[in-house]
Amino acid sequence: MPAMTFAEGILALVRDGRHMHMRAAAILIAVATAPEPGIRPYVIAASLNVSRPDVTRTVDELVKRGFVVRQVAPGTRNTVVLLPTQAGLELARWMCTPS
Repeated sequence: MPAMTFAEGILALVRDGRHMHMRAAAILIAVATAPEPGIRPYVIAASLNVSRPDVTRTVDELVKRGFVVRQVAPGTRNTVVLLPTQAGLELARWMCTPS
């Protein structure tokens, strides 16, 4: 992506139909920058000081938009972890790149 200011980036997100609330952006960045692949939703809730239901609703939105996927953690039967998609990684990288 070409370099742009933060304001230009926000306008581009809105214009392209990729508008994102701050909570969704924070969760996407947390998923994309997790130290190990796959982060559990409760870890995000605790680190961002938001409720688990709020994280779940926001992750639902991110999944629907193709930025995050849910996956069962290896070696478990029902522990869900969140992973970024390629689009999610690219958007998180773009949001974290200083202009």
